[in-house]
Amino acid sequence: MMVFFITASAFGQTENDPISGLLIWIDPAEKTIEFSIDNYGLSDEPGIIHAVLMTTAVQEKGSFPEKYDAREHKLITPVKDQKPYDLCWAESVMSMAESNLIKKGFADSSIDLSEIFAHYFQWFRVPDPLGLTLNDKNKWYTYESYEGNFREWINSWGSGYRAVLLLSGWPGITNEITAPYPKADADITNYHLDPSLAWNSSIAKLNDAWWISMNDTQAIKRLIMKYGSAVIAFNQDRTKYLNPDTGAYYCPDSLYTNHLVNVIGWDDSYPSYNFLSNPGIDGAWLVKNSFGTEWGNDGYFWLSYADKTLSEDAFIYDFGPIVPGIKSYQYDGTVSYNYINDPDSNMIAAANVFTAIDNEKLFSVGFLSPSSYFSYKIEVYRGVKNTPDSGILYSSQSGSELYAGYHTIELETPVDLYAGDRFSVIVEITTEEKGKAYIMTDRSEAYKVTDAKGNNLVFQEFISASNPGESFYRRSNGSWTDCWNDDPSKSLGNVRIKAFTKFSSYSGMKSIGVTESVKTQYDQVTPYDLYRLDDPGKPSAIPNFINR
Repeated sequence: MMVFFITASAFGQTENDPISGLLIWIDPAEKTIEFSIDNYGLSDEPGIIHAVLMTTAVQEKGSFPEKYDAREHKLITPVKDQKPYDLCWAESVMSMAESNLIKKGFADSSIDLSEIFAHYFQWFRVPDPLGLTLNDKNKWYTYESYEGNFREWINSWGSGYRAVLLLSGWPGITNEITAPYPKADADITNYHLDPSLAWNSSIAKLNDAWWISMNDTQAIKRLIMKYGSAVIAFNQDRTKYLNPDTGAYYCPDSLYTNHLVNVIGWDDSYPSYNFLSNPGIDGAWLVKNSFGTEWGNDGYFWLSYADKTLSEDAFIYDFGPIVPGIKSYQYDGTVSYNYINDPDSNMIAAANVFTAIDNEKLFSVGFLSPSSYFSYKIEVYRGVKNTPDSGILYSSQSGSELYAGYHTIELETPVDLYAGDRFSVIVEITTEEKGKAYIMTDRSEAYKVTDAKGNNLVFQEFISASNPGESFYRRSNGSWTDCWNDDPSKSLGNVRIKAFTKFSSYSGMKSIGVTESVKTQYDQVTPYDLYRLDDPGKPSAIPNFINR
């Protein structure tokens, strides 16, 4: 088995400058990651903050069935075959999305989501409809991984974490009929999807996503039952570790993960003797694979609870309809995994400042954090001049979250915005332990690989086109610092905080300044509507969502 090495030129963390007290970007020694040519579409992210196993006081309570199979509830779509492409990340995440939409009543078991759509627009991204990520780019450079084998964008891997970063921007979910999976003999070098599809054909959006410690089995079981399924990673080598007679898989060796799959159930009493080598305990996850129906038991298999290669985190994704007229204000357009935190504090506060395009109502806020078990405070200011809190506070609310990931919070007090209003969204996160409060950022960075000829080349690059006055963090003394720096190597980029608005027609409303408070009146907003998209040739189409 050939192994090649990848190094990251930067991976996300910050520290306090002892002289200025500012949070500064640190570029630690390059981290080496090993990948084999048997990697099926999974990439570890340098500098990952893994989920923390909850303390006994906050662990999931309640009993769960000894056995559970989501297929019995008609939540699982047919097994697909990703070959010959390394797209396990997209296969598993789209399978999770399908089960989630079925579970929530937005689709039935005939739904078929496109894997290539999400993967393609990750690398050939189209700016968001508001143009706030106009110059952000995710770039893949084809290289010769071993003699005669050139690794192109379609075999560029992915991860559960990267899927959260991509899908939280709202692209990536459409029907297979819109973007069919490429055939094995497709000309991938010249493969092309119409750029207009990126935003106009998306049929669902990511509401929330979490990564949870694999050791927190109670939480994983509850969330599978609530949201349809889960995504995990492990090391796949069926020639060594799969029992073909029972479809049972157990690896006793501590190897890196190389494959993402979809967990659809479990059996706490699954016999340990069904595995090629006995793991010493009963129990296994029921897994849907993406290697066709000839793998395991018609494409499914049992993965021992004790498998030594299980990823540290499991992933849950929750989707919902794309509602006509909703705007997403966001600056984070790449899928680079970075974050800011204050190592000397158990709190971090960051903010984005936006300018309202129209008369709108800000009704929810999204943010990404790898912190586990934290409290948050969200504040929205209008009439912002310089710093994020230099305007008038219009909304403030607090809450808590158990799991790391992407969180969409509905505002108890929505905020009326007037066209041209400069407004800010501040997110403050507090944890029990110092240095564990994080807010994720979108930062420029590049990754290198040693190719077949021994050259050290950049093979993927993330370009965050941040600007002054967009993203800020708050120092422990209460003062704000702009994340932007004219030296890209020192810039903290943009924070991953989003504002969601819908159009409103106001009466007697005007833009405000920092000393002016205006009581606003607004018309009732039409309730959300769902729209059906009929697939050609199908008299009774599955329910989906489309912008009107």
